[in-house]
Amino acid sequence: WKLENGKLFVRYCKSGLVLRSLKGKTLNVTFPAAWLAEGGELSEGLDSLNLDVASADVYVDVPAIRSADVDSASGTIELHGSFRDVNADSASGSVTVVGSADKFDADTASGAVSLYGRFGSIEADTASGRVHMELTAQPSHVECDTASGSVTIGLPADISGFTLDVDTASGQVMGEDFATVGAKRHFVYG
Repeated sequence: WKLENGKLFVRYCKSGLVLRSLKGKTLNVTFPAAWLAEGGELSEGLDSLNLDVASADVYVDVPAIRSADVDSASGTIELHGSFRDVNADSASGSVTVVGSADKFDADTASGAVSLYGRFGSIEADTASGRVHMELTAQPSHVECDTASGSVTIGLPADISGFTLDVDTASGQVMGEDFATVGAKRHFVYG
């Protein structure tokens, strides 16, 4: 590892070195408690989290962070916490976020996208993966693009309205019974 200009770089091994005998690997990064103020909000130090992995699974659990940007070729991405912005991209792995984000954007080729909690603006694009949302608060806008994956949305009973745009070739749109006004795959609730 190395710390350079406020960025932490971690590599599995030196460039050009191949270790064939290792069957599995786990990287645990713990952030200093001094970076957290009362109530778990970030006071200094960690403003954003940027992770690029090839075939590793990513699990992040932070109380609060301003932005998270995670890219994975084939690993699963799972984020827990409170975020302002989340951007997650995975070719064949799934993306799951538990907590909250003001703005969420995910792209997968064949992995599922799952959200649990409070989210403001949501954009989820997947070719063959499903999109599943269990929301605890009213989103402002939801946009989902799938080729063959289904879109499922669960909402609290006390919301006043939001916009849902869904573009899917063969996937289904499923949700709780909420009255919508719209045509084709553009819906306005409330």
